[in-house]
Amino acid sequence: ANELKAAIAKFELKLRGNPPGVEKKQVFSNSQNYHRKRLALTTTESLIFIEPETILYCEGSSNYTYFHLTLNNRKILVAKTLKEIEEILVNYGFFRIHNSHLVNMSHVKEFVRGSGGYVVMTNGSNLTVSRSRRDEFFSLFSKF
Repeated sequence: ANELKAAIAKFELKLRGNPPGVEKKQVFSNSQNYHRKRLALTTTESLIFIEPETILYCEGSSNYTYFHLTLNNRKILVAKTLKEIEEILVNYGFFRIHNSHLVNMSHVKEFVRGSGGYVVMTNGSNLTVSRSRRDEFFSLFSKF
């Protein structure tokens, strides 16, 4: 049991980026300050620092995830699964609408009911919303 607690604590430190001995800070759970945080995307060539609000959506492809950004329709490939990315970005206002798509809710412009249902993003991309996630997706909005 103690080994499990130690492993979890070590993992949390790794997620937060704090070296041992440095006071722990709540990085991902402070929802009021999430827009001030920056993320480091590890690519094969470099480490790219971005603000979460510049991410339109993430697209999973096997053990890789493409980050679609607002700036110049830039697309960055990261060697992490969409599930791993979701665990972090859900605290930044992202929602998994499909097995292969995690969207920034502030960039969802419209939901279209035809063809099974899809969202239109602020850059014009159309992304399918799976039937199993539709009700939870709608619950995130106030409807009139």
